[in-house]
Amino acid sequence: MQFGYFDDQKREYVITDPRTPMPWANYLGSPAYGAIVTQNAGGYSFVKSGAAGRILRYTFNQFDEPGRYVYLRDEADGDFWSASWRPVEKDLASFHTETRHGTAYTVIQSDYRDIRSEVLYYVPLDKDHEVWCVKVTNTGSAPRKIGVFGYCEFTTDSFYTQDLVNMQYTQFITCTEFHKDHILQRINKNVFKDPESLMENVSAVSEFLRERVSDPRAALHFIPADGGKFYHRDSRGEYWRVYEFVGGFCLEAAETPEDFY
Repeated sequence: MQFGYFDDQKREYVITDPRTPMPWANYLGSPAYGAIVTQNAGGYSFVKSGAAGRILRYTFNQFDEPGRYVYLRDEADGDFWSASWRPVEKDLASFHTETRHGTAYTVIQSDYRDIRSEVLYYVPLDKDHEVWCVKVTNTGSAPRKIGVFGYCEFTTDSFYTQDLVNMQYTQFITCTEFHKDHILQRINKNVFKDPESLMENVSAVSEFLRERVSDPRAALHFIPADGGKFYHRDSRGEYWRVYEFVGGFCLEAAETPEDFY
């Protein structure tokens, strides 16, 4: 089965059937910022390091999600679809899509119910951000009112292993804020049914580890609330915790033995 072809004149690979055996991805990037985008708009972004600088979440291989999604909705009847085939997955008998992977850019063009969408993804040269350029065209004769919405899922943990091993990590904490050198987090009661026991256990383990390591940054350091407990319960019944933020940095290259430690 053929899913696409090389366009030698435009120097692009064109994907005409989005149901490829595995995600077919393109790399967009500059020295400071990188991005992976597939024919179904899946993929992730990172700063300097794909392993330690993740910005967007992504699960590899057959899942190919989440990604850089653009949703469209007909405001007259509520029908909705995505500018890429996934994640909505409209019937390909009525939803026609084509992806063009070029050098450092990807364009996804789709047609559905007389509405054409075109999304261009790219990273500007020598910049540390990405651009989604969306164009929507009414190819029919009747006036239309179309809503357009963008979606991506940011990660609160930059290490890619969280997406490979523990996909739900960032959903455990529903709210995270940085206050100078401290992190304030709200504990998700839908996941952790007993936040008080959770914090008693986590804080005990953390203190045990801190007493046995030479570098205090190797273990979490929770800040006690009034009363000495390592959590605070607010007037709405929500549970919060505070711990010290451990800063980090990324080297382009290791120049001394100390850089490895």
